[in-house]
Amino acid sequence: MISVLLLTRSNSGQQLLDTVTKRLGTLPLDCHTLTFNPEAQSHIVFPHIQGRIKRIDKGDGVLILMDCVTDHQELVDQLLATSQIACVSGLNDPMIAALYQCEHLSLIDASEAVAKHARSNIQTFIRSAAD
Repeated sequence: MISVLLLTRSNSGQQLLDTVTKRLGTLPLDCHTLTFNPEAQSHIVFPHIQGRIKRIDKGDGVLILMDCVTDHQELVDQLLATSQIACVSGLNDPMIAALYQCEHLSLIDASEAVAKHARSNIQTFIRSAAD
């Protein structure tokens, strides 16, 4: 079974996890959160994240859900080179909700399912001035 790591620059990962599990119940996957300083250099943050991945990986890999990857592409590249992970950026409520359907999926299939569910739940609502 895969494990999940919500990797965020604030405590938003824990807040989203709490919100979703309050609404939908306990997740069937082992899910952890880790907050890091967005101004920290990759060489400082990397060992902490890599250590957490090693502790929570049960052998099938770790799905990392990040709030933003653009500022930390080097960090993601380092993690991909050294760990069995899949990383999906743009953390939102639907990503966590999709985890309820990922219990028996491979790391790759779970990452694709989470990303697809997140994209399909993003909507735009506009009321124009002409209305």
